[in-house]
Amino acid sequence: MKALLKQHGVIFILLSMLTGLMGAFVNPLMSLFIVEGLRAPPMYLGVYVVAVTIMGLVISQWLGSMADKGTSARKLFMVAVSGMVCALVAFLRMLLHFGKSCSQACCFLQWVMRQFRK
Repeated sequence: MKALLKQHGVIFILLSMLTGLMGAFVNPLMSLFIVEGLRAPPMYLGVYVVAVTIMGLVISQWLGSMADKGTSARKLFMVAVSGMVCALVAFLRMLLHFGKSCSQACCFLQWVMRQFRK
């Protein structure tokens, strides 16, 4: 039984590290992608940064209040990981629907940005 608990602890730590690394790699490059890849005006970069920051605060406060109410950390972590998996699946479905190459996905996102500019 102790070996099983240690294994779950290792999985938890690895998922936590991978989540942190994912954020550390994606977040700095996202602004470059928005400006260079989508050719979006700087205002859209500001909207993205503000939206990500506000959503991070809201989600963190919600998860913190759930933890204060006694919800297990494991359940909260699984909710967070499930959200990331859902986002990954949605992104992969978009890639498969609009083409397998990133350039085609870029074209789709540019089309979306043009719709907002109209």
